[in-house]
Amino acid sequence: MSFSLSVRDLLIERWINTQQHYYTCDAKRVYYLSLEFMMGKLLESNITNLGLVDDYRYAADVLGMTYDELADFEEDAGLGNGGLGRLAACFLDSMATLGYPGYGYGIRYDMASSLSVSGTVTRWRRPTAGSGTAALGRCRGRRCFTLLSFTGM
Repeated sequence: MSFSLSVRDLLIERWINTQQHYYTCDAKRVYYLSLEFMMGKLLESNITNLGLVDDYRYAADVLGMTYDELADFEEDAGLGNGGLGRLAACFLDSMATLGYPGYGYGIRYDMASSLSVSGTVTRWRRPTAGSGTAALGRCRGRRCFTLLSFTGM
């Protein structure tokens, strides 16, 4: 856990600096909305992008493990089923590679393998455990509401 948290801390520091730069230069930003993001495992990718592979290999060795063993603990986020999720991840990757300020936004859904929504939301209800309904909704603190019906196309 501390292995991944140390990478996260380095990324957060860079993220804050980047956000401050965007704010200072009033940069235009790209916002990408997708139901799915199939990013894959990010720990090794982030360590490589930070240029710290050798340092983390050494740290793993000091802990009595190999770098690959520690990296294998990461589970794939699995935020989707493929196609569109992989495409969304590629768009985000391309924006980062080209240096465009871009953000990926997703719609959280639980208890469903797929979800298709269009129209205007008319009613919300609290989800019940095992109801099998998609939790496309709003959460405020511990109060979550699920889309019950909608109209329009």
